[in-house]
Amino acid sequence: MKNLRGMTYEDILQEVTALGAKPYRAEQIFTWIYKRGQTDIDAMTDVSKAFRELLKAGFFIAAVDCAAVRRSPDGTAKFATRLEDGLLIESVLIPDADRLTLCVSSQAGCALGCKFCATGMNGFIRNLTLAELTGQVFAAQGLLEEGARITNAVMMGMGEPLLNYDNVIHFTGILTDAKGFGLSHNKVTISTAGIVPGIERLAREAGVNLAVSINAATDEVRGRIMPVNNKYPL
Repeated sequence: MKNLRGMTYEDILQEVTALGAKPYRAEQIFTWIYKRGQTDIDAMTDVSKAFRELLKAGFFIAAVDCAAVRRSPDGTAKFATRLEDGLLIESVLIPDADRLTLCVSSQAGCALGCKFCATGMNGFIRNLTLAELTGQVFAAQGLLEEGARITNAVMMGMGEPLLNYDNVIHFTGILTDAKGFGLSHNKVTISTAGIVPGIERLAREAGVNLAVSINAATDEVRGRIMPVNNKYPL
C-alpha cells in the first residue's frame, strides 16, 4: 500500500495513469489530499465510486500522530510528531502580528554537529520522507484556531535541509502549489548551515528564499563551533 500523502502531483499522475484513469483525476486527488486535507478516499466526492475502489486497493492516506504540544504565553506552539518507526521530530508554530510561520524539521537528528545545537549533539538518524514533511503541516493545521491559517514556512527545524535535498524540494513544491498548501514562494525559506552544492542547486531549481546560518565573523571561530565550515568555509 502506498501513502498518497507522500506523493507529488507528478507521482499521483503516474499512478492514476497506470490505473487507466484520465490525467485530470490526478489533480482532483492532489487537491483533496493537500488543499482540503482529506484522509478518507471515500470522501473524494468528485471521483467516481469505481475509481475510489481502485485507489483503496493500492493506496491509503496516512493520519498524523501529534504526540505532544507545548504552548508559550506568546502563542508559540512547539509540537512533536511521532513517525511510523517511533521516532519523534519537533516542529514549531510561531505567530506574529501579520503572519503565522511553521518551522519544519527535515531530518531526524543531524550529522553536522554544530556545538550550539541540541539536535546535532544527538547525531544523525535518517532523512525524513516527503510524507513526514507534509505531515508536519497537517499536524500544525490541527492545532490552529478556527479561521487561522499558516502563511509562512521555514525549514529551520531539526536537521540540515540541503542534505535531504530531493524530499525538501518536492515538499516546497507542494507548499507553493495553488492546488496544494497554497503558500507564496516568497513566504517559504530554506535554512542551511552552508552546504554549497545544495545552495547552488537551490539557486537553479527552486524559487524560494535561502537563509544561511553564519554564527561567527571569522573562519577560525566558525570552524570551532560549526564543523561544516572546515569543508565549506565562509
